Amino acid sequence: MARLIAIVTGANTGVGFGICLRLLIQLSQQAPSDAQPQERVDPNFALSSRPLVQSPYNSATLVLACRSKERALDARERLLVAFDVELLRRKRNNRGEDDAYARHFRDTLQIDFVQCDLASVSSVFEFCDVVKQRYPYISHLICNAGISCFTAIDYYAATWQILRDPLAGATHPTYISQSSGLMSDDGLGLVWQCNVFSHYLVQRELKELLCAAPSVARVIWLSSMGAAAGHSDPEDWQLIRSLSAYQASKHQIEIIAHQLNEPPNPHVRHIVVGPGAVHSGMGSQLLGPLTSLIMIIYFYIVRWMGSPNHPGQARKGAISATHASLAPIDHLPPSSSAPRLDAQTDRLGNEFVNVSRTDGHTEMSVVAGRLLERIDGLCETFEARDGRREGADNPESGLDGSVVIV
Repeated sequence: MARLIAIVTGANTGVGFGICLRLLIQLSQQAPSDAQPQERVDPNFALSSRPLVQSPYNSATLVLACRSKERALDARERLLVAFDVELLRRKRNNRGEDDAYARHFRDTLQIDFVQCDLASVSSVFEFCDVVKQRYPYISHLICNAGISCFTAIDYYAATWQILRDPLAGATHPTYISQSSGLMSDDGLGLVWQCNVFSHYLVQRELKELLCAAPSVARVIWLSSMGAAAGHSDPEDWQLIRSLSAYQASKHQIEIIAHQLNEPPNPHVRHIVVGPGAVHSGMGSQLLGPLTSLIMIIYFYIVRWMGSPNHPGQARKGAISATHASLAPIDHLPPSSSAPRLDAQTDRLGNEFVNVSRTDGHTEMSVVAGRLLERIDGLCETFEARDGRREGADNPESGLDGSVVIV
């Protein structure tokens, strides 16, 4: 049995923290529930038609890739406390029986912090250098971190949409404004750099470590229900002018991830997942305590109305990422179908995984191919800037502190 070595970006809060905690809870079981076949992922067989999936990992190293050391170390402590509480609860439910497997897992657990600021290309390079020096391989890279550019809520429009169509108001709100024109110090579209480019750069820089994993490595990309081809303009590929940059960045993530599976790499699989609608730090700058409470209640109401897309809690929304991490590769939908594994719940809040399909998948290869050409050229440009390769001459990018948008 091998040691799982997983990097989770943005692990100190929200869905990233939920993924880390859920991974620990699942990995401390010999037959993790999230690794089992999901009836709604593959309806062609019943959940009882195959033997229990045993975890291929009996130990783990979690790498918290965060911008703030203080917040990462605080998250580490909160993870350990919450995990110990869960193990104690499990032991009591087992009437005091000694769970040697869980105890061994807890004793060998390692939670590390490596600083990474996705808004800085130099920081991403430094992060990858540390990872290469510290770890023999990476079995899982979970690209969770991201930023939004939400600026305001139109409460009149919100009231109108919620009263007219409460499910759409909670799933695809049209009453939240986003800013445009945000740029990073590297001269890139800020939302695009943090959500798309930096994660692509990490997996590109760590490709050798991913290929060195003892089994097929998994790069898991966090998308969103709002991801749709209609938000993307191929000519504004850095999403600088976009008024829906967050949704457009998530669509780019989906098509990039699926394109990276073509042709199939026997050593690395790229998987797209969605956490559903959960209460996290995203957009918290717009919500006060009262508004946040109203939003949580709203999520519960639409869940009772029949919406499966509102897990509400980050830990429930994390099931799509943990299932993608632990289920056997041949239990997952084939990459050729451009799937996204979505976290969903029933009316009682019992979480499960469902499958949707990437919007615009029929034209995906052409659009994604062109986008990847531009991104790879940009990677070479920054590698040359930071002295990582001999000069790269690409007509779509420059080294004068800005990037030429074509």
